[in-house]
Amino acid sequence: MTKDEAIKLMESGEKLTHESFTSNEWVKGLGNGMLQFEDGCLCPSGEFWFTRKDEWWLTGWSIFEG
Repeated sequence: MTKDEAIKLMESGEKLTHESFTSNEWVKGLGNGMLQFEDGCLCPSGEFWFTRKDEWWLTGWSIFEG
């Protein structure tokens, strides 16, 4: 799925993964502008996307099945 589709799903609390993540890595939105990762770490969504501007991040997203 695309980045825009992934952002909408993250914002609804869905766990997503990217083709560059390892098999157990995921990220989900908490509904307050923050993202949570599989290890419990939190990150502002703006900070997460700031470092993921390359074309590589525009596709390759999927729902985490784990």
